[in-house]
Amino acid sequence: MITEKSLSCDTQAFSAIAIDLLGDGRTLRFTAKGGSMDPLIRDGDTLFLAPANLSRIKFGDVVFFVNSEGMPLIHRVIKTQKRGKERWLLIRGDRGNRVDGYFPPVEVFGQVIAFERAGLQIRADQPVYRFLGRLAAWRSRAFPTSPRFFSFIYQWMKRIPTFKHYLS
Repeated sequence: MITEKSLSCDTQAFSAIAIDLLGDGRTLRFTAKGGSMDPLIRDGDTLFLAPANLSRIKFGDVVFFVNSEGMPLIHRVIKTQKRGKERWLLIRGDRGNRVDGYFPPVEVFGQVIAFERAGLQIRADQPVYRFLGRLAAWRSRAFPTSPRFFSFIYQWMKRIPTFKHYLS
């Protein structure tokens, strides 16, 4: 029995396939493209996505959604807001200069549960990674136009053994 399959496709096809698989309750893995989530998630990292459980998504978590231009993105939740009975998510890339916007629960399809880099797998629920994710989300809210300042802080934090594993 084959347990792992590989597929290469364009962005729109990836979006459709990912939404279908996540909608069926499946977990998928793929290679990240782009630098919008650097340094915590980098171009070339292998990401593991699980179906979104909106009651469990928190400030600092990384989610899969499709933006208003139809592009599938993996970005961080930097704020939640109650609108009626639903909890909307304000989403932004860690290195972005602008927010993606507020998204209703039906437009968030998956959540990053782990990633692999250089042969090491890091789970998104590990306390140090959750701390770093919250730090990135807080930076996005408090200093929306100064990602370089936090790049300096991450460079400094890489020297601390506890954080080196996540930032190197």
